[in-house]
Amino acid sequence: MLTNAPVDHLDVAVFRARILSDRLGFLTDRELARLAAHSEGRLTQVLVRAGCCRFTCAAQDVAHLERCLTAGGDYIRDVSFPAKGGA
Repeated sequence: MLTNAPVDHLDVAVFRARILSDRLGFLTDRELARLAAHSEGRLTQVLVRAGCCRFTCAAQDVAHLERCLTAGGDYIRDVSFPAKGGA
């Protein structure tokens, strides 16, 4: 049966390995959005470095937490995979 739902063939382990080797684990906005929207990647832990703090959270939560930070006058510097774990 054909559906109109988009099919995403993201292999989270391969995706993570490529980002780690190509850019030392730093995610672009587009890559983060893709990971956050993927059913198997959305709970992947990422490290968020903001202007005044840093924290880990699930990829799906970064957009919401960015809105909270910017409402308080802060900003997100970058998002990456943590050095240990987070797979």
